[in-house]
Amino acid sequence: MKNAENNHVSAAKDAGYLLGGVLALLLGIAVWLISGNVTLAISATVPVSVTLGILFEQRLQHKAVPPAPGVRKAIWGLLALGVAVFIVLLILYKLI
Repeated sequence: MKNAENNHVSAAKDAGYLLGGVLALLLGIAVWLISGNVTLAISATVPVSVTLGILFEQRLQHKAVPPAPGVRKAIWGLLALGVAVFIVLLILYKLI
């Protein structure tokens, strides 16, 4: 039987950060197209891109140690905070 730990995806170093950056770029373009505001697009992109880059990099590392539960909660908290800030800024932009 195959061991479940042998099924890792091998990727180049820092590929997760690049993947997070590309997804953030697409998110920024989508926000810019929806709202027409570059400042709002940048403020939505920055917190999400950093968090996604960290998450993808941890997943793609070949010999990565699984993060502690506290670290995992902090990363998901940062992602939730970034999304919440984006929604608040979008609502404020639409009201002003």
